[in-house]
Amino acid sequence: EFVADPMPTAQCHASTVVEIGPGVLLAAWFGGTGEGQPDVAIWSARREGGKWQPPVELAREPKVPTWNPVLFRAGDGRLWFYYKFGPSPREWTAARRFSSDDGRTWSPVEHLPAGLYGPIRAKPLALSGGLIVSGTSWAAWIERSTDNGLTWTRHGPISIPDGGIIQPVVVPMGGKRLRFFARSTIGRICVSDSADEGVTWSAARPIDLPNPNAGIDLVRLKDGRFVMAYNHTASGRTPL
Repeated sequence: EFVADPMPTAQCHASTVVEIGPGVLLAAWFGGTGEGQPDVAIWSARREGGKWQPPVELAREPKVPTWNPVLFRAGDGRLWFYYKFGPSPREWTAARRFSSDDGRTWSPVEHLPAGLYGPIRAKPLALSGGLIVSGTSWAAWIERSTDNGLTWTRHGPISIPDGGIIQPVVVPMGGKRLRFFARSTIGRICVSDSADEGVTWSAARPIDLPNPNAGIDLVRLKDGRFVMAYNHTASGRTPL
């Protein structure tokens, strides 16, 4: 359980968490007076020794809100922190920092080139040999790195015939096969498949799980089972 008293901001949203080591977690979120307000910054807190430390500011852009932080560790051990900034999600620019000491210190902020966004909400899939496959938006795109996240190529867009999908979550299916699961505007979670480690993707299709156009997350466990967090409804955002 995480409790900050007092909280550093009136509202907070879109949390991300990464395991630093046994019993050590690092979380981040965006917070301010309200989503989309120019005072919204990225905040972070560390859990160590069985307790959460006070939140600290991790990123702020002058006079413009920040959005959707994502923390993840690449295959070479580097800890990455991606976030977005701009007046609205349709006008986002991406930025990132990295840490080589498990989040105690961070590199200067790097603003990414136009059209490159990095992971939008869910963690990317880090595979062997420096390969990272990341879901991004708007519309569903895949960004792919072969050098542990230093550089990226874009693949897509992947779409459905009569609606929109965003925020794909990529999971391994065995061998070079990958699948992504995405939120949609058609009331059901949609999937797409790749047989070449994320270079090309099938047309997306709905599955039997409902979705109210809300974020989902999914992991594959070591025993092969998949665990998904989502809203089991086609409208509203409850139940979880």
